[in-house]
Parts: sequence; C-alpha cells; structure tokens
Amino acid sequence: MATYHVTNDAPGGGNGDIDDPFTLAEAISTVAAGDLVNVKSGTYLTTAVTTFATAGDGDNLITWRGYVNTPGDATVPVVIIDVQDNDANIIDITGAFQRFEYFEARNNPTWEKNGMQILGAEGVICYRCRSELTGQTGLSTSFSVTHSFGSSFIECESTDWGNGPSGASTSGINLSGGHNSWAFGCIAHNGHGWGFQFGQTGVCGMVNCISAHNAQYGIHFSKSVGSEYMVGISNCTIWGNDDHGIYFSISSANNNLPVIINNCIIGENGTISSEHGIHSNGTGLVASLVNVAFFNNFGDDVNASVTVWEPQDRITLTADPFVDSSATGLDFRLTLTATQLLSVGSPKRYIINGEFAGWENFLDIGGVQTQACNISADNLSADAANKIADHVLRRSSVTMETATTPDALDLQSLYGVVARLTNKMEVSDATLTVTKADLYEELGHQTVTQSSSANPVDSVD
Repeated sequence: MATYHVTNDAPGGGNGDIDDPFTLAEAISTVAAGDLVNVKSGTYLTTAVTTFATAGDGDNLITWRGYVNTPGDATVPVVIIDVQDNDANIIDITGAFQRFEYFEARNNPTWEKNGMQILGAEGVICYRCRSELTGQTGLSTSFSVTHSFGSSFIECESTDWGNGPSGASTSGINLSGGHNSWAFGCIAHNGHGWGFQFGQTGVCGMVNCISAHNAQYGIHFSKSVGSEYMVGISNCTIWGNDDHGIYFSISSANNNLPVIINNCIIGENGTISSEHGIHSNGTGLVASLVNVAFFNNFGDDVNASVTVWEPQDRITLTADPFVDSSATGLDFRLTLTATQLLSVGSPKRYIINGEFAGWENFLDIGGVQTQACNISADNLSADAANKIADHVLRRSSVTMETATTPDALDLQSLYGVVARLTNKMEVSDATLTVTKADLYEELGHQTVTQSSSANPVDSVD
C-alpha cells in the first residue's frame, strides 16, 4: 500500500513523492488497491472526462484525498475538476471500492453531461464532495447489475445542475441507479431539476438531507414494473421547491416494500394548486409518515392520490420554522419557537456553496439546526429541563452544554424511552396515556403536571 501526491502544476515524470509529485493522470494510471493519493488543492483544467477506473477491494479502498497545505488539512472541497464547458462528463468513477474526499466537479452547463457519477462500481464513498454548474445531473450512481455493497454520498452538495437542454428531468443527487445506496447529510439546492431521485431495486434512502429551492420536485421516486425497493427518508427537509415536495411516479401497483418518511419537514413546495407536499400518480403506493411536519405547501400537504399510514397526529406548522429559508439565505436552523414543536435529531454539518454553513455547534432538528438558546445553568428551571427532555422523542436522554458553564446537563426522559417502544402516546387533560403497538391495548397512564418545580417523569402507573 503506497502513498502518492498530486499537484496541478506537476511537470510530469515524477515519482509521486510530496517533493516530486505526479500529475493527476499519472496517479490514476499508477494506483492499486489500498493506496492513498493526496491531491493538492487547486483547479485541474481538462477538456475531457476524468475517469477513475482502478478498483480497490472491500478491505483496501483506494482513497483520493484533497488537501490545502499539508495532507489531511482539508475540511471542504478544494480539488476542482473543471471541464471548461466541453461536451463531456466531468468525473466518472468506474472502479469499485474507492473513496473521494474534498473533490468538486464543475462547468459543463451547455451539454447533456453529468458532474460526478459512479458508473457500475460498488462500494464507492464520496465524502464532502460537490458539483456545480452542470448540464445534467450533479452527483449520481448508475448500476446495471445488483451489487452487495452500495455507494454513498456523505456531507456532499449539488447546486446549479440541469442547465442543459434536458435539465428539467435531471437531479442534483441521483440514487436511482444505485442499489443499496444512501445520502447522508447532503444538500441539493437551487437546481433546474429535481433535488434527489430514487428508483432501483434494494434498500436506499437519505438521512439528514436538505432539498430546497429547486425548479422541479424536491424528491422524485420513479419505480418501474418489476422493481422492488424500500426507501427511508429520515431527519430531512424538503422546502421551497417549485413543484411537488415529494413525488412518487410508480409504473405498477407492485409496491410490497415500504416508503418510510420519519422526522421530516415538508413546506413551501409548489406554485399552483395541483402541486403538493407529497403526491403520487395513484398506483397504490403506501407511505408511512412518522412525525412529519408540513407548512404552507401550495396544494395539499398530502394529496389524496397517496395512501399514508400515520401512527401519530400530523404536525401542521403555523409559521415558517427557519431562521432564513429564502433561496439566497439558506439558513435552515430552526427558530426557538419551532423547537417546541419538532423533535430532535443528531448533530450534522452542511456544505453550502462550497463552505460550511457554520451550524456544527447546534442541535439538529429534522434536516435543520436550532439556534443557540444561551440558557444559563442558573436559569434552567426543572420545567424547562422537562420540556427539553420530553421533546427528544425516540431518545432516553439528551446532553446539552449551557452558555455560562462548560458543565454538561444530562436530561432524562421516560417519554423518550417509551416512544422507542410503542406506536402511540398522548397527553390529554393532564394525563399521559401509552398505547401498545396495536393502538388499542392501553399499557398505562399517569397524571402529569406543569409545575415549575416538577421532576422528570420516572414511571408509568
């Protein structure tokens, strides 16, 4: 296993050492399974596609890692592959088991070509990569056969895709050709087509992702006859897209595997009354909605064409929950008022316009972050602590650090514990009632109070 170095001004003929680096083409032709290639920041100009064809294996990935001054110092995309608006894809990954860190694909807007795409290769990871100014899709997977190992986009960004002649039918992040492929902590925004796209056999999904201010659907599911897949969408935000927030385009009624949408915010989607928060072409798809919040979609929140199962009451927001959800602001942190209505996910960082959004020190709610609340330890009442803990649905505790002291406060919540194990709980007339998964058999109930000196709930009678 070797370590090589690449710069965009290498003269050629080097040995790959940091003082005698390779060109990018030399590194591509040299690498083998298990090798690490440190690629110096800068713009790598080309007129043709850059293809990474050598494969690693499941135990020995080939890693391509951007850096700024010293290897390992990059945090955002710094290696820019620029095809200078030529008729070519920008980056094609055809070799399996490779990892790409801090790469950017850009500049083929007038052609029907893609940004950074995984072509038939399993086990590929793209970490903190991005695509901008492309003719068709920004980041994509495309498999012609079923693979045991999927591919993943992690904390990636796609923007300004779909500039070519068929741009309206393209997507920022396309997982439709990726069997068992996922997107984690990604954002697709301000594109000319769909934000995210799915449609292949297997298990796939997106977690802690944002699809916002795109010219078409926020998420597009296309399922052909004979294909079977299970999709999970968790802790995501689908906001301000010009058509449906989520659209299911299904070619058959053979929908045995579920679509599960959990802890998401779907709002401000559509521009006419026939464009909805969630819409289907009506072939019998059943979607499970758990803790999904809606706000001000132009048509229905969930159109009648979609059959949904909701074990909890649907959340309808009465105000925009974000700090600045405009197409230029893109500040998807929740206001403090909104945090009282929505449950808490996990910390996440987002790359927006090539830089960190600066949210990494905040709690994540859905696909967004909450503002700092600056509560001092001395002013945190038992009642406030209870409310914070009990908003952490599906969790047993939350740890927070106050503004005036570095001491962490561990808040316990039986409500959160119970929520992990049951399908229904509700508070009515100051009584907490917990119901078994069948929604009929009552497990227990307990009177709850709102006293400022109350202790956290610690048992259910």
